[in-house]
Order: sequence, then C-alpha cells, then structure tokens
Amino acid sequence: MVGPTNELISCRTPRDGSIPAGAGVGLKHEHARDILERRVCVDFFEVHAENYMGKGGPPHDLLSRIRAEYPVSVHGVGLSIGGAGPLDRTHLSRLRTLLDRYQPGLFSEHLAWSSHGDLFLNDLLPLPYHEGTLRRVCDHIDQVQDTLATRMLLENPSTYLAFETTSMSEIEFLREVVRRTGCGLLLDVNNVYVCAINHGFAPEQYIDAFPVEHVGEIHLGGFAEDGDGECRLLIDDHGRPVADAVWALYRRALTRTGPVATLIEWDNNVPAFAALAEEVVRAKVALGVGRATARKPSSGGRPRKEDGVLDRPDAEDHFAASLLDPEAPLPISLSSADGRSVRRRFAVHRNNVAAGLINALASRYPVVQRLVGEDFFRAMARLYVTSDPPRSPILLSYGETFPAFLETFPPATAIEYLADVARLEFARGRAYHAADRLPLGNEVFTSLDLAGLAKLRFLLHPSLSLVRSRFPIVSIWKTHQGDEIGPIEDWRSEAALVIRPVLEVEVWRLPPGGFSFLSRLADGATLSSAVEAGSAAAADFDVTANLAVLFGAKAAVGVSTAASGYVRVTGLHARSHNRG
Repeated sequence: MVGPTNELISCRTPRDGSIPAGAGVGLKHEHARDILERRVCVDFFEVHAENYMGKGGPPHDLLSRIRAEYPVSVHGVGLSIGGAGPLDRTHLSRLRTLLDRYQPGLFSEHLAWSSHGDLFLNDLLPLPYHEGTLRRVCDHIDQVQDTLATRMLLENPSTYLAFETTSMSEIEFLREVVRRTGCGLLLDVNNVYVCAINHGFAPEQYIDAFPVEHVGEIHLGGFAEDGDGECRLLIDDHGRPVADAVWALYRRALTRTGPVATLIEWDNNVPAFAALAEEVVRAKVALGVGRATARKPSSGGRPRKEDGVLDRPDAEDHFAASLLDPEAPLPISLSSADGRSVRRRFAVHRNNVAAGLINALASRYPVVQRLVGEDFFRAMARLYVTSDPPRSPILLSYGETFPAFLETFPPATAIEYLADVARLEFARGRAYHAADRLPLGNEVFTSLDLAGLAKLRFLLHPSLSLVRSRFPIVSIWKTHQGDEIGPIEDWRSEAALVIRPVLEVEVWRLPPGGFSFLSRLADGATLSSAVEAGSAAAADFDVTANLAVLFGAKAAVGVSTAASGYVRVTGLHARSHNRG
C-alpha cells in the first residue's frame, strides 16, 4: 500500500536543470492547478517535444512556469530515427530551438520510424534489425546529436510484429548503436514486458542482458490486452496503472542500474493527479532499494561510425502503403511469434494511426462533432485522415483542410453551416498556439488628435483570425459551449474575430462591416481607409462600434503614424477566411 498523497508535499529538486535519480511524470495541462498550487514531490516532468512547437500560448506559459521550479526532460516522437528517408531538417531546427529555450536535463527519442516520403504516419513503427537499418539509425543519430549539440537517449520500442529480414537481436542492435554513436539508452520496462509477451521470450532475460551502463532514464507505463484471437497480444497504450509484472521487472532492472531517473507515462485516459502521485510514490520506494554499485559509468564519447551505404528495404515501402488503406495487402516480410496472427498484429498499427488522427480532429472540432454526433464524426474523420494524412510530425495544425472536406462530403453538406463552424474552430486552435504579443494599452491613443488617428496603421495580434459566413456561426458556436443548447432567433450572416490576447482564446461577433474594416487593417491600411472599406461593405457601419471591438479584443499590438515604410502584416500577423 502506498502512502497518502500529502506525503508528496515540499519536495526539493535541482534547479540547475539536471534530472535527479528520482521519479517524474509527464506534464499534462489538466494537472496544472495541482502542480502549481502545491509543491508536489515529483522530481521532474517530461514533455513530448512536438506538443510545444507552437509559437506561444498556454502550452509554453505552463512549461515556462514548470521549468522555473522543476527539471524537465524532452521526449521526441517525430524524428523518425529508423526511417528510410532523410531526417526532416526543419523539424530538427524546431527541436533545437525548443531545447535551447528550456535547457532540459535529458532528451530522448524512439528506435522506430514514423515518416515515409512526405507523409507522417503518426505511430512508432517497427523496423528490421540488420546491418542496413543499423547504419541508417546510426547515421540519423549522429545527425541529431550534431544538430542538437546534446547526447540523445534511444528508447527500446514496443512491437507487435517481427521481420523475416532481421538478423540480430534487439539488444545486439542497441549495443552496436551505442558503440558507433555514443548515444545513451532509455530503458522502457513496460515495452520490454509487452514485447516479451507478444514475441514469446522471457522479459527477465532481456533485462539481465540489457547494456545498463548506458541507461540514462527508465520509463514505466500501462498496457492494454487484446483478448481476441488465440494468442495473447499486449498493446502499449499508456492508459492505465503500471502492471504488477512490470513493477517486478523494474525492481529487477534497478538491481543492475542502481537509482535512475524514472518516468511514469500515462498519456491516455489521464486520471486525477492523485493517481499519478501514487505511482510516483511506488517508484520512489523501489528506487530507494536499488543497488547503485552494480552500475558502471557510461562513456559520453561518440566514436566515428563505420562507413557504409544506407539501404532501403522494400518492407518499409509496403508497410507505409498498407497503413492507411485497410483493403491493401499486408506488407511483405512480416512475421509473428505464433506464425498466424500477422494480420491481427498489423491491425494494431492501422488502428493507432487512424485513432490518433481522429482523436486529434475531435479535440480540434468539438462543436462540429456535437452537431453531427460522435459516431458520424468519427466515421467521417476516418475517411478524411485516409484521404489527407498529415505531412508533418507537428499535429498542432493538422486538419486545416477539414472544413473544405466538409463542403465536398455529401453526407455533411445537409448542414449548410458545418464547414464555416469548422473554420471558426480551426481559427481557435490556431490562436491557442500562436505567438505571444502584448496588446497596446488605450493610453497610446490619448495624445492623438482626430487627424492623427485617421492616419494610424495597426499591427494586429499574431493570433487574430477573421471568419465570415452567410450563417450565424458565432451564435451557433456559442450555443454549444454549455450543456444547454438554446434556440437561435436571428439567422442572419455573422463574422467572427478570433483572438488570444493573453492566455484565453476569445471569439467576438463583429458589428456590420467589421470583417471588411479589420481585413483592411490587417493588410496594413490606414484607419481612414479601413473605415471606408467598412462603410462600403455595410450601410449601417458604425465606426465607434468597430473600434470598440478592435480595442476591447486587444487586437492591436503595434501602431505607426508613418505615411510610408510601414511593414505590411498580411499573412504574417493576421489571417482572413472569407466565406460568403
């Protein structure tokens, strides 16, 4: 039995950014209040890098506050270390910016691949272990470590399938990767157990053979069990407590490693923070009995890897082609421990890809889902993700073409305003991650006379978007923000201003002519020119009402009275979506 939650108060952690040999958890925004209002005894927090690659907003605000009090580690999921193609240099650059900003104590990635050609497949996919993939992985790790100027930890994967072309064990593969690149290892004990059951080997033997002298972090998580079929199949889902068998395996690993920074992973079905705290206490108890003397120091050197030509096995081409199409034949060269469940095991990856992207769309378009119903939405979203999969591991902007898809998807066109509501929701998601800018205070304008005011040009907030519809989209959206859905009496067209002046995303209904007025300001026009545009668009245009929205929404972040030489902001600091 673990101790009560209040035992987690007043824990002191290093302030220099180094990760202690203690217990940490993944940072979740739903736990922000618990973390910030109490000094909980969590030794560090870990974040998925791709969730913090927006330019600003609440994610960076929270992470900055956490980083001021706790060490953090960064865990990447989008580099595609094992992919056949070259690494995405743009993504590497974003990652370098993130690490420079937060100075994490550890950075880790997966022994897996997730990109193929110009597609991001949104899953951690397996690869065969042979000399060709070994050279590829080492080449990519060298590039990552050179670009990031830091030592990377490579995580052992959870897998459901094997490849007929594999010619070495996973541990042999990992040992050689470390020897050639000098990287470290992240030992995911849950992954060991999942793979042992799925592939029919003893997890204790894997732990006993693992090169623990290179382990810089340990992960623990929960798994699900697929009860269908004749053989037992475990799914690494991070959606439940750590299993007793995994705890036992963890304690066995600690007798070899000694105390090592240990993370509790719980990414799905996220519970209250108290449940995570119980897992942290259990890890701390285990860490207190690890024998540090059994662990040898790891060399940080990175010897030159052997020369060799990278190969591109056909298995990966077929694997990628089959993931998004359930009617496609199974990839070549796959095998399973029982010799007969390849299709069932490959279906895990197909489901991971589709379900992950569908969930991303559902979180971005909650009102659209409510308007059509969850079952219809998920069926429709499945067709969308098959026809338009992501092209980047940064899923913060995935679904930008979904509104256009709704306009051409016959079953959805019965709700004529659905696509415009989707545009408004996408604008809200974009605003959430947009760059941070302090809005102008009203005192800026008090010294200007009317003539000076007319010549002003405004720099608008980078989170600002404008959406216009021939339907009352703001009213429709607002009626779906609570449990009660009220009637909409007036079905005239509406335009919306979507903005995040500080941390909260706001939706403003624009007065008549407001869309044209603000669009002209966003294009860098003078205030007098914007007023002319608003007046031309609406006979009842009211300049006072529109200025009230401009200043009330804190939409202006800069101002210029220069007659020329003003930097235009079209496409950089504001976006217009003209509908109707």
